[in-house]
Amino acid sequence: MNLAEIIDPYVSHQRSLGMRFDATAKILRSFQRAVGAIDAEQINEERVRRFLDRSGLTATWHTKYYALNGFFRFAMQRGLLERSPMPYLIPKRPAYATPYIYSPEELRNLLDATATLNARCPKSGQSPGVAPQTLRTLILLLYGSGLRLSEALSLTTDDVDLSAQCLG
Repeated sequence: MNLAEIIDPYVSHQRSLGMRFDATAKILRSFQRAVGAIDAEQINEERVRRFLDRSGLTATWHTKYYALNGFFRFAMQRGLLERSPMPYLIPKRPAYATPYIYSPEELRNLLDATATLNARCPKSGQSPGVAPQTLRTLILLLYGSGLRLSEALSLTTDDVDLSAQCLG
């Protein structure tokens, strides 16, 4: 049984459960093209690993892994494959982002740079979109509170307690 004869029922089954399943279907089609026109039983761990490693060890690697893992589990449950060719051990996900804390000198330089935003655009003569004092206040708020930008921008006057000097 070739791979397409298993992928189509799997995608149809997942969609019948109410899932859009577009991204996973795309990954499975890509896998089908990568391994070529071979019988599903000929797919081994090495071929799967080669497909996964094309993108390097990123979040995409894990997305592909879980898409293929679900597919091969489906095939085994229906007796279409005897064993799963998926690698048993999977590498740890890479760190999403490394936090960085600005030094006092870097913070001073960043705050000093906000003053340069007061200049008008030489071509259009328009003033900047954000006033330098507003940007300076936002930088200090982010630095002092540890808020994310979206959190800081969604603050309202109800979130601020001026008498206690804190954010609620």
